[in-house]
Amino acid sequence: VHFDHIKGSFRPCNGYVVVLKNHGHDGILFGVYDIRKKKMIVLCDFSDVVFDRESGYIKAFDKVKTLTYDLYDIHGHRVRTWEQIDSSR
Repeated sequence: VHFDHIKGSFRPCNGYVVVLKNHGHDGILFGVYDIRKKKMIVLCDFSDVVFDRESGYIKAFDKVKTLTYDLYDIHGHRVRTWEQIDSSR
């Protein structure tokens, strides 16, 4: 198992849940799990994960710089890094 607990369903995407893992001194980190396929689509490496309705992507927030994030599609593929997002502003 790649996580310790399920935080809740990942709305509005049915079949996905936000999960968390206790990483000791690193604290609790979050990811996204696909219930149907029984696999992690975003690993528990982030301080938070949210679904951005505007873009349709998952925002996975950095565990150190909590205001920065990478974007993932619903299949768990990273589509943009924070550097790419920040440079396009």
